[in-house]
Amino acid sequence: MKCFLRCGGALLGVAVLLVMAVVLGANHVAGWLSTAGSPAKADAIIVLAGEPARAFYGADLYLQGFAGKVYISRPVRLLGQRKLDELGVHFPRAEEIYRQVLIKKGVPEKDIGFFGEASVSTLGEALAVRSLTQGRNWRLLIVTSPYHARRTNMIFRDKLPDAKITVVAAPYEPFPPDWWKNQDAASNVLLEVAKILFYCLGGGFYATANAPNQTVNP
Repeated sequence: MKCFLRCGGALLGVAVLLVMAVVLGANHVAGWLSTAGSPAKADAIIVLAGEPARAFYGADLYLQGFAGKVYISRPVRLLGQRKLDELGVHFPRAEEIYRQVLIKKGVPEKDIGFFGEASVSTLGEALAVRSLTQGRNWRLLIVTSPYHARRTNMIFRDKLPDAKITVVAAPYEPFPPDWWKNQDAASNVLLEVAKILFYCLGGGFYATANAPNQTVNP
């Protein structure tokens, strides 16, 4: 009985320490994930798929003269969207929404390009950008969300080691330090931490038009 109580007390102590570590770490995780840099002159602005806010910031950077070309990711068409396509219900593709945002903001259509084909992940986008640059040592200004900056830095520097990578975060997307009080922010943080761990363990996803769920090692 005494042994049981001692073991129970030890487990309780460990649990308390773990909770304290999580609470203390929660206050710093937003800053840890959001390792974005300051905009720098580049050969191209790369706008990753996700929130349209990324396209807004990509347009800002172009208009501020950081690069003369903006490339938009072509993400995979989600299952629900493909069902709408089959039914004949128009639902614009993500890259078309981005293109319209850029044009409405003042980016000339001739300076808008695309990369990738049915990408399902940041890894797939990095490989598509590597194909786009064709081995040239481009200076790339990569636009993403604040919570996504660390993983973007990790993957793009791994897959394009000779390119000069600058990852910037769209300021139109709020990412509060007390992220656990915001449902969207909490969801983004928990998913992003899991994805970073998955990538560090050697996992990764990318897609082709014919195999949207194909899995590869990075």
